[in-house]
Amino acid sequence: KGDPLVILLYMAWDIRVDIWIIQFQTGNTTPATEFQSRALLEQNGYVKADWDVRRWCPNVLGNCMNNEIYLRDGFNPISAARALMGFGYQPKDGSSEGDR
Repeated sequence: KGDPLVILLYMAWDIRVDIWIIQFQTGNTTPATEFQSRALLEQNGYVKADWDVRRWCPNVLGNCMNNEIYLRDGFNPISAARALMGFGYQPKDGSSEGDR
């Protein structure tokens, strides 16, 4: 809980994180700190997900409605999930590792 900007300012950006789920909660953030948080993520190689988390969030859990998802540039969570489930995912570069 609290302003995500504080976490992002102290993040060791050399630690690999594939997905950030950022909760911009009324009372804990301002438009300025939300802007700074988004900018900091983008400056460090993350892009806002094309999909909306609310698609999987029932209205009864209203607290996820202000969440924004940022992905490591080039990371595809769907391909990674398919690989973990054994659906024969093959990375584009032909390696056996792929995104995790």
